[in-house]
Amino acid sequence: LVRSKKDLKKCMKRKGPENSYFLGLFYLNGLCLPRNVNIAYDYFEESFNAGYLESEVYIAFIEYQWLLHGQKNDFLSQKKYEYSWQSLYTHALSGLNNGFSDAAILLLKALFKLNLTESEKDIFNKAIHVASDNHDGWACGLAIQQAINGNKEFLIKDTLEETINYFYELGGENSDITNLLLSKYWDMKKDFNKSLVFLKKSAELNQPEALYMYARYLYAKGELFEAESYMRKSAKQNYPVALAFMGDFYRQPERFNLIEAVTWYNRAIEQNYTNAMVALGALIFSQPTETIMSYEDAKNLILKAGKMNNPTALAIIKRE
Repeated sequence: LVRSKKDLKKCMKRKGPENSYFLGLFYLNGLCLPRNVNIAYDYFEESFNAGYLESEVYIAFIEYQWLLHGQKNDFLSQKKYEYSWQSLYTHALSGLNNGFSDAAILLLKALFKLNLTESEKDIFNKAIHVASDNHDGWACGLAIQQAINGNKEFLIKDTLEETINYFYELGGENSDITNLLLSKYWDMKKDFNKSLVFLKKSAELNQPEALYMYARYLYAKGELFEAESYMRKSAKQNYPVALAFMGDFYRQPERFNLIEAVTWYNRAIEQNYTNAMVALGALIFSQPTETIMSYEDAKNLILKAGKMNNPTALAIIKRE
């Protein structure tokens, strides 16, 4: 245990893979030492190369955090090495094969970024099982999805519904994605009351698509104030359909605001949402003067949407 600077100095003087592993943890988490990813990575690599296998999980963890957040995080912007999803896959798979269950979720993240080949489906299945057994909500959702898709590896109960309930109780209950998945499943089964329960739960967990869908439900019910609150939460997460909806919101005569509408549409366009391109182009053409955007730029937006096979844009282009 490191309880003082004196203890820390002793720890840093010791040699051996286990000591390097703990020093890696200190630097990674900022315990007793300044937080530094590069130094942590060096210690974990030194420890792993000397035979301390658990260090490889943390090598994979650092790679994943950088690939996920990159330069957006000051702590992670200290990057010294070139990380890749393939490298993460290699380290996470090795960690899982060495018996470290925490590597399973990292392996799944890598598999979703890489093209999954037929030969890797067994690895994919194993990683889901291990991660869901660790009560990871996202992995439980993947297990449910595989069961719904008919993957016999995951039909572990007598019926599909019993299997769904099993994985949901195992860890999916507090997963935004899992609740959204089940909402869609029960909607497909025409059990709309059950679908709504899961949709609301997913929205309360701040899942952007669920926030958007639940807002649409509230709008249909006439609960406009609450609906707008959910829609804004979805748009705040840059969910493109919600962003475009907010643009539509400010086009309505009773609350028309050209600057707000253009702002929201542009944010959706940044996500390559073609419906927003068409909507903004049409909005500009409806204005008597070229105050915010030129008619030529509006035309180019519609042409761009057409090149991306937006059906409304293609119909407009054909008419012209």
